[in-house]
Amino acid sequence: LPGERPSRKEVTHSLDPTVGLAAVFLRGRARPVRPLPPATDFAHKLKICLKEPRESYRWLLLIQHVPLLRARLVDSPVEETNEPIRILVRSIQTV
Repeated sequence: LPGERPSRKEVTHSLDPTVGLAAVFLRGRARPVRPLPPATDFAHKLKICLKEPRESYRWLLLIQHVPLLRARLVDSPVEETNEPIRILVRSIQTV
């Protein structure tokens, strides 16, 4: 019948392999699409991710102000830690 799906054997034994792949691909996509989580959930997860670089930044500033290491050894990591903080803050603002 024209409205019926082909069986797996018919698909796998077809002469044209692309037809079989297309049928398997379409069959795999037949489940319903899940709705996207709200943007507030995403922003909350980004805020959680922001905690780690902020904590690292604070520790590096402490190391910089209390002369535990030479200041020039800590300057570069402080700047590098500040970059992901800026990116995450800007991402949270745009969500």
